[in-house]
Amino acid sequence: EEAMSKRSHTAYSDASLTGREHAVEGFFDQPKHHVPEPGAKRQREESPPESDDEKIVEHHEEEKPDIDRMLEEAEPVEVMDLLQMRRAVAGLERKMHRNQELRVKHGDDPSKFMESEIELFEEINKLQAVATAPDLYVEFVKLNGVGKVVELLDHENVDIALAAVELIHELTDPEALLESEEEEGAKGLVDALAETAALELLVKNLGRLDEAATDQQQGVYNTLAIFENLSELRPQVLVDAAVLAHAKLVGGAALAEDGQDLAAVDLVL
Repeated sequence: EEAMSKRSHTAYSDASLTGREHAVEGFFDQPKHHVPEPGAKRQREESPPESDDEKIVEHHEEEKPDIDRMLEEAEPVEVMDLLQMRRAVAGLERKMHRNQELRVKHGDDPSKFMESEIELFEEINKLQAVATAPDLYVEFVKLNGVGKVVELLDHENVDIALAAVELIHELTDPEALLESEEEEGAKGLVDALAETAALELLVKNLGRLDEAATDQQQGVYNTLAIFENLSELRPQVLVDAAVLAHAKLVGGAALAEDGQDLAAVDLVL
């Protein structure tokens, strides 16, 4: 029994040693972790595959507009100062005078004065910038800018008249005037429109517009919008205009033959 026990113990010890030797040998047989040499570039680890949510976010970022590029490509908003406005009003007056001369001289040949009317149209559009600076309204009125624009409402060329209508529409924008708090400028503008019979001329011009014509539809809208703007700025001006139109209608039958004064009363009321 003693001999058998010794043999069993010896066999167990040999087996344990053999197992440990195999384990140690197996450990050293495993691939060693690679240690990069000094100065060597580190290999980029592969990132896990993107999820659907990440792909959606990336897709939307690609579609996001380039704000900086859009701002660079956008047309700058022209801001007019006092000196520029004075030049613009003077330029408008010169173009009006020149156009009138050519119309009188070459009334039967529109090709002789067409170029002057294109220039006049451009001068009117330049004054659109005044509407962005209500603080200039007081000086604009002093320079008779309002009177010149109102005079163009009765121009023979409908396109010129419509350009004047659009300008008055922009100048009387109540939101811009109320936000600027330029009460003196707004008051001077409305007074000048009333004194130059702008409302009557607006109604007269409305009578020759054709709503079926696409290019004149906007003119009809702008005309009605001017009356709406004035109703917000100073309703009494419309009442006074209606009373004046009614007085003319009653005072002389000749004034009412074309129905324009009656139309003025109906429109204002």
